[in-house]
Amino acid sequence: MVLFFGFILTIRRAVHLTTVLAKQITRRFYGRSHRKAYYTGCSSGGKQGLRSITSFPEDFDGMRTSCLSDFPGTLIGAPAYSWNHLNAYTLRVNMYQSDNSLPGYIPPEKVKFMAQQIINACDELDGVKDGVISNPRVCQFRPESLLCKYYPKATAECFTPAQVVNLANIFRDYVETNSTYIFPAFERGSEWLWSVTGRNWTLQPLYYSNLILNISAESRSPHSLNLSTIELADEINPGDIIANDPHLELFFNRGGKVIHYHGWADGLIPSRTSVDYYNRVERTIPSDFSDSYRLFMIPGMGHCKSGPGPWVFNNNSDTFHLDPLADMLKHLVDWVENGNAPEVLLGTKYINDTGPGVEFQRPICPYPGRSDLDWKGRLEGCKHLEMQIDVSQL
Repeated sequence: MVLFFGFILTIRRAVHLTTVLAKQITRRFYGRSHRKAYYTGCSSGGKQGLRSITSFPEDFDGMRTSCLSDFPGTLIGAPAYSWNHLNAYTLRVNMYQSDNSLPGYIPPEKVKFMAQQIINACDELDGVKDGVISNPRVCQFRPESLLCKYYPKATAECFTPAQVVNLANIFRDYVETNSTYIFPAFERGSEWLWSVTGRNWTLQPLYYSNLILNISAESRSPHSLNLSTIELADEINPGDIIANDPHLELFFNRGGKVIHYHGWADGLIPSRTSVDYYNRVERTIPSDFSDSYRLFMIPGMGHCKSGPGPWVFNNNSDTFHLDPLADMLKHLVDWVENGNAPEVLLGTKYINDTGPGVEFQRPICPYPGRSDLDWKGRLEGCKHLEMQIDVSQL
């Protein structure tokens, strides 16, 4: 019971208590209170941010994260907010690759071949050939196109019918019995970072066995996961770990701002989880909330960083210092303190991801907008529903 209470304290209140103490230390050291408080975090850090801004909306002014928090400014990236369902999906999708003796098993060299064929099919849908799929939701790549009958006989990486069926299962959203939607699938273009190896991260089986069913992981096959176990996990919600509350009104009403980002090529947390969350907020809050919350889906960005796309936004400590248009945190501060909402972000891809030298840059419009590019990758406009944003001066 003591351990479980500690777990609850850690998950639900850790960021809040740390923030309270940090503000006290700052006041004692500098002799005055802080002026603004900002939060930035990605993945589980994003989840903690979301938990913060819904449970303790007074903590922060702004957030930049893969999840949201209780700062006036919050930067959130690729949030793992639906922890129970994410772990369930990871277990399920790896089930398709768990036995390399089965005819449908897809070996690593074929995954690499498939990834390149998907890029070849969908790269230029945005009008620019750069090895990046700007919007995988419009990529209509069919697994059947990998069948060996469509390739020369010397092509060892082509797919058998059983492998095509397996790939179609991997690309399918996780829907349980009675058509219960559990989790979205990985997007086309995320294959380079796929966690679909057949070998689960140790955490997934331990989470369901130890924290949900209170049994040893060795006594239960990960493949036995079913809807009733997932529903039990949602009911128990160990440590209050779920952070999917779309009610951000208290945070918004006190002037809080959120920049939320997620890479379209994330192979660890499917990108559409962030779109799903945004849509839930949209259905929950009746008024236009674009003056408080904006989501940016980053083409070719992996999990929080890296990837073939323009993923550098000064959102990681090990990246370069760029101009203000390319800095998410500066956008957030400008929004909170000067009222200038970010209309466009500028992503950068460095040569070899380390520099020196920039390989290319791409403008990113807020979701659900679409970045219209010319053939050189320059922004011609952001189409946001019926509104055309003038970016000619950016």
